[in-house]
Amino acid sequence: MLAIVLAAIVFYSFRQSGAEVQSADVLTARYNQRLDSFRQRLDLFISQLESAGNKKKPDLAQLNQQYRALRLAFKRWEYLADYKDAQFVKDHVNGVPLPKPERNSFGLNTVEPHGLQVMDEAAAEMINPEQRMELRAQAKILQESLHQYRPDFRIYPSDVFEASRQAILRALSMGLSAFDVPGLGNSLPDTREALHAVWDDLKYLGTIAPHTAFLSMQQKFPLALVYLEQHNDFDRFDRAGFTRDYLLPLYRLCGEWHRASGFELPEERRSQPVAVNYADDAVFSDGFLNPYWYSQVPAALETPEMKELGRLLFYDPILSHDNQRACSGCHAPSKGFADGLPKSLSGDRKSFVQRNAPGLLNCVYSERFFHDLRAESLIDQQEHVISDPKEFNTDYFKIIEKLSGSSTYKRMFREAFPEQGDGAMSAQNLRLAIAQYVAGLRSFNSGFDRWMRGETEELDPLVREGYNLFMGKAACGTCHFAPVFNGTVPPLYQETESEVLGVPEHPNAKPLKIDSDPGRGAGRLKEGAPYYLHSFKTPTVRNIVATAPYMHNGAYNTLESVMDFYNRGGGIGHGLEVPFQTLPSEKLGLSKKEIKAIIAFMKTLEDNPFTHVIPVSLPKIEVTPELNNRKPGGVF
Repeated sequence: MLAIVLAAIVFYSFRQSGAEVQSADVLTARYNQRLDSFRQRLDLFISQLESAGNKKKPDLAQLNQQYRALRLAFKRWEYLADYKDAQFVKDHVNGVPLPKPERNSFGLNTVEPHGLQVMDEAAAEMINPEQRMELRAQAKILQESLHQYRPDFRIYPSDVFEASRQAILRALSMGLSAFDVPGLGNSLPDTREALHAVWDDLKYLGTIAPHTAFLSMQQKFPLALVYLEQHNDFDRFDRAGFTRDYLLPLYRLCGEWHRASGFELPEERRSQPVAVNYADDAVFSDGFLNPYWYSQVPAALETPEMKELGRLLFYDPILSHDNQRACSGCHAPSKGFADGLPKSLSGDRKSFVQRNAPGLLNCVYSERFFHDLRAESLIDQQEHVISDPKEFNTDYFKIIEKLSGSSTYKRMFREAFPEQGDGAMSAQNLRLAIAQYVAGLRSFNSGFDRWMRGETEELDPLVREGYNLFMGKAACGTCHFAPVFNGTVPPLYQETESEVLGVPEHPNAKPLKIDSDPGRGAGRLKEGAPYYLHSFKTPTVRNIVATAPYMHNGAYNTLESVMDFYNRGGGIGHGLEVPFQTLPSEKLGLSKKEIKAIIAFMKTLEDNPFTHVIPVSLPKIEVTPELNNRKPGGVF
């Protein structure tokens, strides 16, 4: 019997290997055909632009049609191109229309924006001869990049499965929000074309690796494409319903099918973990993203003992120089782990620091930390707080010296890091324990999450309208990406963005003045560029009610005032000079009812299961008993 089973396994592996090689020929040929089609469409569009020249009355309708055809050709190619060669696509084809520092450069060298997103802005004003010239110049740059591009990889079924799921994530988080079409707003046809290419390749895989999940997709995918074709009004499109009824089930079915297909899974092809947890099929859940990728705390270290150690340290004011201030002093559980102040209170409890304390719920899902993105991880972030004269004003040597006087803390460190024995109490382990505790402050079980997961059928129509506006007309979702609704960019969720909004120093002052805080422009030496001045990290809007006031300087006390600021076009819309504002300066045209709906949606993301976690008491310090009057949570 064992011989029969082994023979069957060998036969199955041989069949899959043969199918994989054969299918790679077909899939690679398809990829190259789409690339050639994209190149040809670009060549044709440039030819049309050159024919139009400086004519007073060029055929704008024809130019517009050719441009849209070019975009559709790109979208057919994009889903595999972005998966196989994301950096090329980002650097040369479809990067954001903003300047950025040159990678791998020691100096502050700037890469000027180019590619389809820059072209889209120019295409929106093709009636202007100067914009047509700019459009042609950008198209020629893209043409040169594409004609020099020679992909040296093959496309395998495993690539198609994983790229398909990334394409679905891109559709729900960026495609439906018009993220990469800042000018003409061709997002719904673009999304349909991208998903159509995905389905064409999945249908081919269905002939070589049939499965019940594929049969279900045969029912669901064509209906999704038809829905996109029949519902093409951007402002009225039901993003909530389309995501819940089509995109999320397709994401789940694709994963189920891949796991059953016998083709390699991502974790079998990579030696290092990634941010997206491919094994989890529920996008709006705590398991969707891998917190260990962000926290840089190995999953193997996460034990109940380490969690408890991290919790006690977070609420123990022994970490500060005067034993009065704990981490929770600026990150209170009842306030979404923020502090409710426009600017946080300094360690002397008399003056204030430069900015307020951001909420910590779901903060782990970020590539970098602080408002100015200066810290690489939750581990590195602590050093800034501990050494800052206005905050804890101490160092790890002094902290460890105090902790060493406690037999309880010594035991807890040994239990949390058993392999290190008596050497377990160290600065590095202290940092790991606190980072692990903060990384555990995750909440993806709000009413909206449960509705998206299909666990409930109840959703207030106003909330549904609010999500559709948030991800559509209001353009909130182009910076606050689903499902975390922060600035960590889909579909890989490995890069965190900041934005220049033009936030005023005092919103009611006359004359109005932009806040002087340089933000990211002073966070790191290499980012001290003009376009990063007044740029701040995009936080999550989950649990946003608890974390008022808003903006880095607490300029706005209510969500209504924040929405008014955005609705009027940010700093520029308020009459301020903000040369590198990344927020669109045009008025959004949101009505009071629409603003109410958006706020209702954000409020339904409320989910804080950590409000009763402050310890009743703290470990005794036998060596220095005068420290035993420490108050859990510190003195606020």
